[in-house]
Parts: sequence; C-alpha cells; structure tokens
Amino acid sequence: MKAFRIFTVSYYLLITCVVLLTLNLLLGLFAVPAALFPLLLILLTIMFVADAYFQGRIRKGTY
Repeated sequence: MKAFRIFTVSYYLLITCVVLLTLNLLLGLFAVPAALFPLLLILLTIMFVADAYFQGRIRKGTY
C-alpha cells in the first residue's frame, strides 16, 4: 500500500508539472509578461521538495 501512495503522489505531481509547463508555454505564445515564469519555477520547486518529503516519510512508515 505504501508503494501505491508513493506512486500516486509522484503521478499527481508529474501531471501538475506538465500542466504548469504547458500553461507557461501557452502564456508565452500570447505574450503575457514573463513575470509568471519565475512564479511557475518556484511552484515546481515547492512541489518537488514536497514530493521528496512525503516519499521520505512514507518510506519511514510515518505517513
């Protein structure tokens, strides 16, 4: 069951990352100000850190 949780968390994070990157490309095509790009990078970083944190807790059995 723990492996399923790890897979589920990673799977949703992967989908979210792909959606954010696609959205960023679309916004770039429509010449939206580039101030959104650093925000998306920060969101991606937070998601990867959260993913690593929860996977570590799941491996230890505390989640």
